[in-house]
Amino acid sequence: FFFQAEDGIRDDLVTGVQTCALPIFPPISAGPHGVIPSEQTTEANLLGCIRNISSRGVPADNFWLDAGWYTCPDGWDKATGTWAADPARFPNGLRPVADAAKQNGMDFLVWFEPERVMPNTWLYNNHPEWLLAPADFLPERSYQAANHFRLLDFGNPAALAWAKTNFSDFVRTNGITIFRMDSNLHPILYWQNNEATNRIGMRETKHVMGLYEFWDYLTTNNAGLKLDVCSGTGSRIDFEVMRRAMNLTRSDGAWWDPESDQGITIGYAPWATHTGVGTVSDDLYNFRSGMGAVFCANLNWPSTTDADWPRWKALMETVYELREIYAGDFYPLTPWRVSDGDRSEDHTSELQSPDHLVC
Repeated sequence: FFFQAEDGIRDDLVTGVQTCALPIFPPISAGPHGVIPSEQTTEANLLGCIRNISSRGVPADNFWLDAGWYTCPDGWDKATGTWAADPARFPNGLRPVADAAKQNGMDFLVWFEPERVMPNTWLYNNHPEWLLAPADFLPERSYQAANHFRLLDFGNPAALAWAKTNFSDFVRTNGITIFRMDSNLHPILYWQNNEATNRIGMRETKHVMGLYEFWDYLTTNNAGLKLDVCSGTGSRIDFEVMRRAMNLTRSDGAWWDPESDQGITIGYAPWATHTGVGTVSDDLYNFRSGMGAVFCANLNWPSTTDADWPRWKALMETVYELREIYAGDFYPLTPWRVSDGDRSEDHTSELQSPDHLVC
């Protein structure tokens, strides 16, 4: 179902919440993860992607490195809590990739998940006193207790001080220009676990205040750094976050599902300062379904097939041609409907600013 946004609410958000510290247009990005699994990224294959993108003239503002660049033999999601580049895959850290992106006119986005701490990681083993364990009062989230998830308590002054210094130093040393912060846990389980009945909400309040302090520290101490707070694909988009950060992923699942992309655009665009997600496919229907002011193309950038590149260049140029319109106000002109085959039908929308596009 969709909530109906009142006329003008998006304008209020754009003018009253989003600040001049954020870009007018979010970056159009290129990422490797449509063909290179997270745990298989290396210095060599990422440099190859950047080299191909640049030499073939494909436009992109940003090169996007998502999860899995750290040591994670059992999967990207099992190793958060040790924040160092995998020395086997990135013997020189992430700096060579950052430098190559910069030399080719691109920002360098790197994914982090500072709050979720998993067993047998540095934080789990060395600072258990900074970590909160989950309760199990939500059955659908019981796997978090069963798998020993922990939350780094940003309301703990010592934990917060470590996080500010550690992640800020990592950003500076590795040349990162966009700090992407995710959060794949359900924090209420941790905040309210064994919390005194007359103190319910205090852990949450202190943690959230710590997050704001953390983000402000990162941007204050790293000139030009931009923030992308995706957090469980868009579940942490409050006013204070929107003052500080972009949201470059509104739903993970929509990368592979064009109908979901369309539905999320219709429900989300009337509220959000910017929307869009991108694609893992160069199929025209899939590609256009993910278009917006926000866009990341996770195409086969390692490709050596010459015939691929003119098509990809033309597709990316189309995103640039339309992104100013996609950054404007969005007006659904017909109701959203889904056919028996789960394919959208008969939907028309209009985007305005300063020209308009009916699609």
